[in-house]
Amino acid sequence: MSHKEIEFPTWIPQGAQRRIAELSAIPGFDNEFYALLERFSKYSAMKTEVWEKLPSVSKGSEHVIIDWAFNAFATYPHLRRPYSKYPKTKPGMLEWAIHMKRYPPIPDPAHIAGLLYELLKGIIELKAVTDSDWSRLWGGDKSITSDDVLAILDQLRWFYLRFNNEHQTRLAKLPEIKRWSKKAWQKFFTEYLSKRFKETYLQPFDSIVAALAEVAFDLPNGVAAETIRGRRRMVPHHRRNRRKNRT
Repeated sequence: MSHKEIEFPTWIPQGAQRRIAELSAIPGFDNEFYALLERFSKYSAMKTEVWEKLPSVSKGSEHVIIDWAFNAFATYPHLRRPYSKYPKTKPGMLEWAIHMKRYPPIPDPAHIAGLLYELLKGIIELKAVTDSDWSRLWGGDKSITSDDVLAILDQLRWFYLRFNNEHQTRLAKLPEIKRWSKKAWQKFFTEYLSKRFKETYLQPFDSIVAALAEVAFDLPNGVAAETIRGRRRMVPHHRRNRRKNRT
């Protein structure tokens, strides 16, 4: 699916323009995410409430803000959505199925590692027959043997296992999701950004996060900075439980 090239007003920082253009040029880009990038490039709140309010130290790194906001928006719908969270009714099952089709879950590296393990087992079981016909039927590089293939597949399996360890660590750092809804999506978005701003600039910049949420979700009534501040200060449920267990 191709889209027209986004036109930028002069007030958008050059780095942000480049990043928006790069993201919008990704082949097969979903209309929903393209519309998101258009809002980042056109809504006046980006000028007055984001770019003009960022700390001076961020100058030259405005593309990072686009990355954060885009990732926060695009990650949530592709997270694996438990079927158990939906009511066991026809509308509930249909909603779950439609969502899974529209937003395929983020690929699981551990699953790929498991498939490679099964492939390795199958090749090893056929090793004697494979070797007897290898030179005659193998159409690739003649210097490669079946042993080389096994070694590469095993290395690839370990790659995906290590990749999975890092993937699970990244997932564990994402905001906690208790419900799956439009409001939960917005909450995930703001908590994700608040954490990034705090880690990078040592301040959460609640008003900037609020403006980014207003633009990202096209909210006519906006989002109050107090709402962002309240979400940020809420004690996670699992921490409350730990405190209760210690008393």
